[in-house]
Amino acid sequence: MPEPLVGSGIGEVSSTAPGAAYERAELVPEIVRRAEQLRIDTVWVAAQTVRVTRRIITETVTIAVQVRRETVSLEHLPVPNAQSVPGGVHETGEHLPLEVVLSREVPVVTVATRPYERVRVGVQEFTGETTVRDRVRVEQVEILTVPLPTPPV
Repeated sequence: MPEPLVGSGIGEVSSTAPGAAYERAELVPEIVRRAEQLRIDTVWVAAQTVRVTRRIITETVTIAVQVRRETVSLEHLPVPNAQSVPGGVHETGEHLPLEVVLSREVPVVTVATRPYERVRVGVQEFTGETTVRDRVRVEQVEILTVPLPTPPV
């Protein structure tokens, strides 16, 4: 059986004459070269976890508040017809000293929690460019010429 063409992968040589494999078009060897392609795709992966926390901050607030209070004033008035009051007894029959209860306003502090701000948390996508480099392989074809054995004469 004749030897196949080296590297052709498509059959055998039916003649031992040099160049006999190339006389007919269907016996011309074909080799398909292959090359790697670099394909890049993007995939969503978890990149980071975010935790939202609320903190309570205590601060001192100073507010000026007007308060009222009662005072007693003593007016000295002349007595008409110079009536005398015996033994320090008032004409109503009450003994002196006379007591009067005075009042004043006192600020009462009440703290209440009221909503003052709404915060919304969302996610935004940012698109950017990244350069990716990698090696790809390419097949190279070498043509080896193998001399066919000459038939004995």
